[in-house]
Amino acid sequence: MGGLGAAVIAFRAARMTAATQAASAHNQWLRQIRRDTYAEFLAAVDPSGSTWRRVVSALHGQDNTAIPAEVDELLGRIDVDRVLESNARVGLEAPDLLARLADVATYDMRGALKLWQAPLRGELTFDMKVQIVRERAEVLEDRLRSFKTEAKRSLTEGQ
Repeated sequence: MGGLGAAVIAFRAARMTAATQAASAHNQWLRQIRRDTYAEFLAAVDPSGSTWRRVVSALHGQDNTAIPAEVDELLGRIDVDRVLESNARVGLEAPDLLARLADVATYDMRGALKLWQAPLRGELTFDMKVQIVRERAEVLEDRLRSFKTEAKRSLTEGQ
């Protein structure tokens, strides 16, 4: 009888170990999917890793009607469809807080792009346009920093 009890205990321990290993492998796989999802979103919204900081810098003190070519080049690298697709993926894969941060960053990014590309009309002067886009770019930089911080936290905590 003692041998049978030992065999049952050994069998249960082996099953428990296999289940723990399977759960660990699944969590690691899920973390990798999320890491890739977060990286894709950040690469889409900020292709150079410093796009928005460079936009702010290029627009700082800009007070004439010449459109800075650097800003056109930087913003021209952003593929809005790619941003929207990666944002949707974040919405599916990420915890709610990260999904909301990605939504807000996407909204801010689209607003800055639309305003920059909009023709001057009515009361919108070039100086106003530069100021608003610069402010939106600064806000977007903050939002992307928050997204990165929360993404790191989420990955280390295994959420």
